[in-house]
Amino acid sequence: MSRCRHALARRRRWFTGSTARDRHLPDDHHPHSRVHVTVLRAGATARGPGSPAASLVADLRHDKELAELWSRQGVGLRWSSAKRPM
Repeated sequence: MSRCRHALARRRRWFTGSTARDRHLPDDHHPHSRVHVTVLRAGATARGPGSPAASLVADLRHDKELAELWSRQGVGLRWSSAKRPM
């Protein structure tokens, strides 16, 4: 799987109720969601409406959390370098 497809698959798993969130503390879920959405926004903006990132957003727009974060139009968020043990 290419690096891009792997990253998109990880973002899909985050918003589709899989066990992707189990590796993170519940208090960290919202910040992680915000970063996932801003990364998707950057990909969709850079590569256009036919891009894999834009297609993934269209597929996931039914997810209430993603839709709400997408509507905020956040950009430029990054992952925290701080590690929090579970």
